[in-house]
Amino acid sequence: MKELRKAEILIREDVLHKFPDLFGTKKVNGREVNIEQAIVALTRELSPEIAAALTARRALLQSPAPVRKKYAWPKWEETFEDPVSGQFWTFRQIVQGLIDNFLGRESEWRWRLNDEVPIPAGAHPLRNPGLELTGPWHPLDMAFNALNSPAPMNMRDFEDASPPHFQPDGTPANQPVGMFAAMQNAKEIFEGHWADSPYEVVKKGKKRAYKIYTSAAQWPTRFARPPGMHVRYDHIRVDGQPVPGLIPVTLLWAVNNYESLTHAGTGVYYYIPKMQTPQ
Repeated sequence: MKELRKAEILIREDVLHKFPDLFGTKKVNGREVNIEQAIVALTRELSPEIAAALTARRALLQSPAPVRKKYAWPKWEETFEDPVSGQFWTFRQIVQGLIDNFLGRESEWRWRLNDEVPIPAGAHPLRNPGLELTGPWHPLDMAFNALNSPAPMNMRDFEDASPPHFQPDGTPANQPVGMFAAMQNAKEIFEGHWADSPYEVVKKGKKRAYKIYTSAAQWPTRFARPPGMHVRYDHIRVDGQPVPGLIPVTLLWAVNNYESLTHAGTGVYYYIPKMQTPQ
């Protein structure tokens, strides 16, 4: 491991050596953002809440209570904290507000998610019919194939079904960690480095060339799918502990790609892994 700027964060040396452009200080939307410092700040802020949520989930899974009880709807008077206002709402008020909004009826309980920003046209599920393509962006030909696809949306998958950060024992030392390689591929593609250049690779003894044939305006809307909150990345440690994988994934995707994506008329979008409870 190699020490970086702050004693509280360690990033594995091979990751830094192969992907130096992903880290450091970047200018994003007119502001300077240091990725290492942001990882430290978010890890310290979110780790207690992540630990509490995972502890509650484990207790739920191990509970001997019948399934009908464990996964039942909340009681009408059970309360939940609004993460924006800090106000506590009963389940009855939440449901009533949902119904009021659906019926267009003004009430003190009426609500809807993200009422401040309209759904972006390229990410609107009702205006982009068709299949969504999901898959890795490493090796590079996988990213090229994704962008050549006629699918309206493409989800770069960093989820945990097949962890892109994992390398089996015996993997050659010159093989990059998939998660960081995929981030580097996305950054280079969005910045235009592969616009007119083929990617050449030898497969099964034959030299093959891959190229992006579609213009950027025709590319699917790009989403990133962070890993579940239980996944930790050993490649980055804060205060001696592996960081939750969702933190470097969301940060590296946003900070390295925001300028390129917004300049192309799209944005930074995430597909959030499924949730089981309001907590």
